[in-house]
Amino acid sequence: MMSSVTAENMEQLEAYLSSGKHPSVIIGFNLTSDAFFTMAAHWHDRGVKIEKGDHYFIATQESDFIPQCG
Repeated sequence: MMSSVTAENMEQLEAYLSSGKHPSVIIGFNLTSDAFFTMAAHWHDRGVKIEKGDHYFIATQESDFIPQCG
């Protein structure tokens, strides 16, 4: 299993989570509350859990998630 990576911006976060290659991604940049909740809702629907770490939020892929079709 590959180790965690740190996303420095929203584009990196999207790329890392979309790739499915990283078990967790550290959100290493600041977001407004609106941007955070929009991002969190988007990824929650895709099986990603976001938790508060010591200094950052961490997005973790749920390995047993099966996406719902239409």
